[in-house]
Amino acid sequence: MPSNAYNNFAKNLQDVERLYDSHSQLNHDGRGRRGLGHLTRSGIFMLCAAWEVYHEELIKECVNIIVNNIDLPKDLPRPIRIVLIDYYTNLKDKRKLLHIAGDGWKSTFLNICYGVMADLNSPKATNLNKCYKNFLAVDKVSDFWSLTEQDINKFVEVRGEIAHNGRGAEYIRINKLESLIKSISVAVIENDNAILDYMKDTFICGRAPWYRINC
Repeated sequence: MPSNAYNNFAKNLQDVERLYDSHSQLNHDGRGRRGLGHLTRSGIFMLCAAWEVYHEELIKECVNIIVNNIDLPKDLPRPIRIVLIDYYTNLKDKRKLLHIAGDGWKSTFLNICYGVMADLNSPKATNLNKCYKNFLAVDKVSDFWSLTEQDINKFVEVRGEIAHNGRGAEYIRINKLESLIKSISVAVIENDNAILDYMKDTFICGRAPWYRINC
């Protein structure tokens, strides 16, 4: 089976597809708008939520794999070591440095990751690149997607406009929603397969953490 994060994405995508299907059922032949913008706007909103949750869950899933397969913090890739060093350097209560002992770095790393993921509220390419870099040491995760960073950022910006303006946001045509469902789904598959290879080669000695998804 694919990653747990992908399986959850597929479930969330079903809600988006139901909105798409509802639009098709309620629409009638002929030109002009049918007052169904609430369905397409909701579809964009839910699709962006699925995109965001997927990355949050995949990063946490991978961080758990890392702490279960790396014994010593010195064996971590440099970007991850820097995250831990910065955390301990900025501690006001230096007694917490005792938590480094033994496997203490593992719970610290998990807590840092979970806290950052909980606060992620804009899954634009720049933010995702930073999270994958800090927690998985992936140089630039957006390079794995056939969509460009600009494509992703525009998609997230449309979600933001809907969140802030509601019905006053840009009218979303059904063909735009259909196109985004397809392209975001492909980007998630590309991401899942690429991170599979990366985790296998970097952290778990050639063992695949989950199964590859066939496009």
